Amino acid sequence: MSSNDQSSSAQIRALRVFLAEDNQADVYLVEMALQEHGLQFTMTATLDGEEAIRRVNVFDHSDCPDIALLDQNLPRINGEQVMEVIRNHQHCKTIPIVIMSSTESRREVEMAKRFGATFFRKAANLSEFMELGALVKSLCGVGR
Repeated sequence: MSSNDQSSSAQIRALRVFLAEDNQADVYLVEMALQEHGLQFTMTATLDGEEAIRRVNVFDHSDCPDIALLDQNLPRINGEQVMEVIRNHQHCKTIPIVIMSSTESRREVEMAKRFGATFFRKAANLSEFMELGALVKSLCGVGR
């Protein structure tokens, strides 16, 4: 296979998205935002921080997601703790992480930066929420 063939097949492969989000409406909006920006993806979704950490702990080098989208305010274990587990994971520690919250406190933004993550405020406005798709596209290098 030539290098051009390899890059073509890499672009066709669906992004593997890991989503930790307890609000079903927000899960739907995340899917919509990714579709709105033409992303092909498979999504693994968890509803709380405990489940998210269980999933992360079983990832190996072949099934590590391309990006993690984490709600900060998850039940049981918050997004910050899930992010810390990802950043300490042997195979997944370098993936892009987006920490999402409906508030934009200085502490949340600084916490995201400390972990090398990107903060995204879940806007009440639909068109602003759809910008999550553009952010994921940019962080994953899709369309370059």
